[in-house]
Amino acid sequence: MSIFQVATEIAPIAKVGGLADVVYGLSKELVATGHDVKIILPYYDFLKTKKLCAPKVICKSTFSCSSHTKIPVTYYDSKLEDLPLVLVKAEDKDHSFERGSIYGQMDDSYRFLLFLYLTMHYFETCEKPSLIHLHDWPTSFLAYLYKCDAMENSPLDPKIILTLHNMLHQGRTSKKPFEKLGIECSHLFKDDKLLDQNNPTLLNLLKAGISYADNITTVSPTYSKEIQTREFGYALDGALTQRKEALKGILNGIDHNYWNPSKDNSLKKEFPTTFQFEKIMKAKKANKEKLQTMFNLKDSKSPLFCTVSRLDTQKGPELIEHAITFSLDRGAQFFLLGSASDPLVKKQFEEVKEKYKGNPNFHMTDVFDENVARLVYAAADFIVIPSSFEPCGLTQMIAMRYYCIPIVRKTGGLADSVVDIDQDSALAVERVGFVFESKEKHDLEQCIERALALYLDKESYEEILSNHALQDFSWERSAKAYLKVYSK
Repeated sequence: MSIFQVATEIAPIAKVGGLADVVYGLSKELVATGHDVKIILPYYDFLKTKKLCAPKVICKSTFSCSSHTKIPVTYYDSKLEDLPLVLVKAEDKDHSFERGSIYGQMDDSYRFLLFLYLTMHYFETCEKPSLIHLHDWPTSFLAYLYKCDAMENSPLDPKIILTLHNMLHQGRTSKKPFEKLGIECSHLFKDDKLLDQNNPTLLNLLKAGISYADNITTVSPTYSKEIQTREFGYALDGALTQRKEALKGILNGIDHNYWNPSKDNSLKKEFPTTFQFEKIMKAKKANKEKLQTMFNLKDSKSPLFCTVSRLDTQKGPELIEHAITFSLDRGAQFFLLGSASDPLVKKQFEEVKEKYKGNPNFHMTDVFDENVARLVYAAADFIVIPSSFEPCGLTQMIAMRYYCIPIVRKTGGLADSVVDIDQDSALAVERVGFVFESKEKHDLEQCIERALALYLDKESYEEILSNHALQDFSWERSAKAYLKVYSK
């Protein structure tokens, strides 16, 4: 099967969040199983080119939708490991992809619409697709372009899949970006399938993809249900409900080779390749001692709780703060690795850091370092993930690879990947952590109390860790589900 991934991120060369990991991990697995995959990406000025095969020019061209708008464009062929890339370099006067970042510019709608029109130009002039996989709002408008606009006279009928990674970001835009590109757009603002629900003077680029893609996926089964509700759909629940027959939730995977505690140079002591409880406990102890020494934590035999996360309103900052207070009050240790961009959340955790300054059982670092993150997973006994919503989440999957027991709120991918240790309706081997449903602090406290009790019950503790070894969060599982969608 020939598959084009049209994306604005791919790990590790252009990454903001989980979307980059999905594009990389899914594409790697599809290539490994013999499928023809290409990833089409903007040629950002900050690309980590040392990780790429030297880009070679495929062709040079000029994109024009009107007599007064002509944008030179160069398409490059490259490779990231075994993944073929097409890099799109726009030579526009605004230097749209030479800003040092992927998102966060005032003209993001223009920048990504430019990328999509240049991608269409590539498909028209260089390589004709049969299946296109789009990711989130920056690429979703391509579904409309193919189905209704630029390719309406083309004999090709590529099938288009749209994956929704996070409904919070939708790409609302005025006529201005289209006019800047020299594109007649009055007809767009007469199409109810494109207009924003809350402001019909704007287009909603994500809604365009939802309306016109052949199939829609989300990054977990529970999230696919949640986004059809008012709370999680962010005004697009109606559009999604109308397309529910085309909507499927597929739980993301992780790279088991990349997150491999038996071959991880970041650790003081690596874990055994098979489940051996005593050896795992020795590795935990050695890694905990290294973490304690590095960050001036007390040499304690108490359980170590952690949170490894960006700190924003989605991640439940009030509950994270309460988990720190409650676990420390119970004599445990807590390590927080996370940074905040929201001023209020940043101030909140600066105050937390100051409050526990000098406490030998607490450490917070707001500079993300993956080597430190790996050590934290290997050292900690429990990881707290109290998200208010979580489309999928990878942290809980990675933590279980390192035998760190998750404590999660029941939402999105957390609900699909973590089964409570006391859930009678689940098979014993499926029970891997602690789950609470409400956003009340009391429910989180109960989970922490149960975790502390489990830590003292060696037989039950061993059983839960043995279940971690049986969990399959590989991309092989996820890719099979995507291939079923593709085959439709």
